[in-house]
Formats: sequence, structure tokens, C-alpha cells
Amino acid sequence: GASAGFEADATVEAELGVAVRLECGLATEAFVCARDAVAAAPHDARRGVADKLVSRLASHAAARGALESVLDLPFEGELESAMMSWLESNAGTAGAARHLPVVYYLTRGRTT
Repeated sequence: GASAGFEADATVEAELGVAVRLECGLATEAFVCARDAVAAAPHDARRGVADKLVSRLASHAAARGALESVLDLPFEGELESAMMSWLESNAGTAGAARHLPVVYYLTRGRTT
């Protein structure tokens, strides 16, 4: 329906916003854009939106050797779940060392 089209447009707009900020070297601003887009998405669509935007953010950071600094950002809720899924799927690949999920939790004083 019309709302599904609106949701898709909003997700595409958020993906573009994240991509533009990343290309300008503004990772924190890209994160804020992603967080705001997830918060604005309908509840049942949030995880899908988070997965797309976190994948873009994490892949960009990993390609530039900056993933550890991105992990310092305040991931919560769907964004955190999406980041952990991305880390688990990409652990051991270029820019995403196997130990990063552990580092992520330890920097937060958590084990899970």
C-alpha cells in the first residue's frame, strides 16, 4: 500500500543520507542519521532498516580500517542487534577482526 511505499522511500532516503555523510568523513553524523531513521520507522520495520543502515556504516568503516572507532558509538536496540549480526557475519574479513564482538561488549562493561 501507500504506507509501504512511504517506508521504502524513507529507507532509501536514510541510506543516501548515511552514504553521503560517510563519504564526507562524517561517521558520527552518519550514525545519528541511521539512529533517527530507525526510530522513525514503523516498529515492525525497524530491524530491517537497522540492518541496511548498519551494514552500510560498518562496511564503509571496515574498508577504511576505522571499524573499532565506529564501535565506540552508542549503539542500542535494533542498531546494536544489527551491528552484532554484521560483526558475526563479517568477522575475520578485511577490516573486521574476529575479536571485535568481544571488544564491543568489553568496552561497555558487558559480556552480552
